[in-house]
Amino acid sequence: MSLRNVGIVYRKELSEALRDRRTIVSSILIPLFLFPLLTFGIGFAFVAMAGEATREPSKIMILGGEDSPGVVQQLRASRNLREVPRSADSWISFPTKRFAPRSTSLRVSRPPWSAESALR
Repeated sequence: MSLRNVGIVYRKELSEALRDRRTIVSSILIPLFLFPLLTFGIGFAFVAMAGEATREPSKIMILGGEDSPGVVQQLRASRNLREVPRSADSWISFPTKRFAPRSTSLRVSRPPWSAESALR
């Protein structure tokens, strides 16, 4: 098969494809208009959802915290956090395990190079 024969067959197939109006519309015009529309539409929807998520306060449940009332008070005073009341049967479920709540507290440790730890 020579390169000349390949060129003849290619030109014949191309002219037949361009003769059909449905082929031109479905392979050139629809993607030309549809892809930018989808790109901007999905981008706009994502930005709108992200903006809504930043405006909505995060929900937290405070378990324990009796030994650190200052931290609990700061959490409750925060504007972007909303406390969910603790129920007697509250638990955290993961796909393979189930954890019951324990009375734990948040521990904050300072790095050895911080100014407050240097004063000790």
